[in-house]
Amino acid sequence: MTSEEPVRAVGKKKRGMKRLKGLITGKSRREKRKAKAAAAAAAGATATEENIVDNVPDDASTVYGAELDASVIGKSSSSASLSTAKSTIFADPVQVILLIMDPQTRRFELLQLEFDSAMAKVSDIYKQIPTAATEDVLQNATYKAIITPKGEELKQDASLSDYVTGASVVIAVPESSEETLEKCASMAVPILTNSKVHKMLISSGVKPEDLPEKPKKVKRSVVPPEPPVEEKTPEPEPEPLKPIEEKVTETPAPAAADPAPKKKKKSSNHFVIGILFAIFAHLFYKAHMNFSSPLAPGSTLSPGKSKSACGLLGFLPFYSCPELSMTMGTDGVLSVFDGGEVVFSLTGKVCGDEDDCTGGVVVSDNGSLLIGGELAKASMKALTAVTPWPFSEDVVYKKTGIRNII
Repeated sequence: MTSEEPVRAVGKKKRGMKRLKGLITGKSRREKRKAKAAAAAAAGATATEENIVDNVPDDASTVYGAELDASVIGKSSSSASLSTAKSTIFADPVQVILLIMDPQTRRFELLQLEFDSAMAKVSDIYKQIPTAATEDVLQNATYKAIITPKGEELKQDASLSDYVTGASVVIAVPESSEETLEKCASMAVPILTNSKVHKMLISSGVKPEDLPEKPKKVKRSVVPPEPPVEEKTPEPEPEPLKPIEEKVTETPAPAAADPAPKKKKKSSNHFVIGILFAIFAHLFYKAHMNFSSPLAPGSTLSPGKSKSACGLLGFLPFYSCPELSMTMGTDGVLSVFDGGEVVFSLTGKVCGDEDDCTGGVVVSDNGSLLIGGELAKASMKALTAVTPWPFSEDVVYKKTGIRNII
């Protein structure tokens, strides 16, 4: 590796992630159901796959687990697999915890790499796998994608700093895998939620909110079949005695004024008022959501426009809510306010006379926050939480100048 490559090994750190590798385990959901049915039948209940209550979705066909190799726990990733890399000190480094897996042998390995955020691209991660991995099947494999633990793909020609700040976990998907990217991410969940792995990732600087949550155990119960219901033939009922009818001559009452037209007019007025109120409530709710919703994939905010966490309810004197708001300025700066104080801001491009430039904020389908068609960049450190408002968790922007030191 030449001195110009934007990666180095972490060889002189006192703390960091230890090397881990192991085996992905899995058991068919159908086999588990058959075992449940057999156990229920042995207990005296007639159980089949249809009367086993299972609140796990049908598409979760396999339950995955992870077994760690005890022989590699305690070995540093820098000394075990990256000892040939030349040590370089970067001005603004990023840590990448790379998980590589083989779907055929189910072997996996965790690698810790450090890149220069100013130079590194996502494609540089692929180049480090053959020299960093210790398993032959993982070294020689061809990889087709790099994804996050949520299954989102990182574009190979994009800058690594667009996705990684400080320390983050990514997953390499091999060409031999026939699973979807989301399924590959689900296979990584038991590895990343393992207590030893989770502790080492946190000590390496990975944020807890960037890691998947440990799946909750679900309870299954066997529903016994309902006993057959005996049909009883109803006995014939005796015919009731017919009462003796007496003829009574009725005297016709004098005709009274019909009040029906007045009541009908009243009910029609109530119906019209109800329709008008429903239309007003719908329009008010739509305007409130448009004014108070956070920026998410598909959202836009034109220059000079604002949003408020309170929405239209903030104009009510008795309604209490956070005083968070945001304004897209005409100078290409998106400012977030808490009361009258600026607590965060993003900068982008100001559109001129270009026909293909869209002014203001546009959040693309993949979550990238663009200002003037350019990926927005944080111009200050956030003084308050910016999720879930004004940004949803899917929104991505450049976070330069923010560092996590392991």
